[in-house]
Amino acid sequence: MILAFDTATTAVTVAVADAGGEPRAEIVRLDEPRAARGVLAAIDEALKAAGLRLADLDGVVVGVGPGSFTGVRIGIATACALADGAGLPVAGVSTLAALVELVPGCVAVVDARRREVFAAVADQHRAAPQALADRLPRGSVLVGDGALRYARALREAGHVVAVDPAEHAPRAVAHARLARFDGAPPAPLYLREPDAAPREAA
Repeated sequence: MILAFDTATTAVTVAVADAGGEPRAEIVRLDEPRAARGVLAAIDEALKAAGLRLADLDGVVVGVGPGSFTGVRIGIATACALADGAGLPVAGVSTLAALVELVPGCVAVVDARRREVFAAVADQHRAAPQALADRLPRGSVLVGDGALRYARALREAGHVVAVDPAEHAPRAVAHARLARFDGAPPAPLYLREPDAAPREAA
């Protein structure tokens, strides 16, 4: 059994699932203020619902973004601390890849703020919503909080965006399916240069 969670977007998702992604317990919290900071409570709730303790698990998986800088860092730090404390392997999964796993053939779109999105088309990259819309074949199915935020423009370009916010959450069952415990520590996936740059020595 695997504990999987993602805090990179406006949703916090947690699942206790087998390697095939079949959940014993699942929590999806949408658009809560500072939701990522409540991930430990959500994890505790999921473990209790599954009737398991951390020590009963076989691994921990976390979404590594791209997405909110703070959310990604909180998620990875939490996963590493839990795995280290329980002596479990830990792995990271792209949040975009998890969204695509849930809706095969879709284009995953995560809000990057500053009127940009992170998207998985042929690769993972950053773009303005209109530029992404113009690049895609008409009728593309888009999922993710970025698709929801820019739904009007994307629909006007001829694409499909579901109305239900729950359909745009990177459910952690997908992370359990995609996890590869190869010994590599989870590393944040950033598709934008940091705002702050180190000062050059005088």
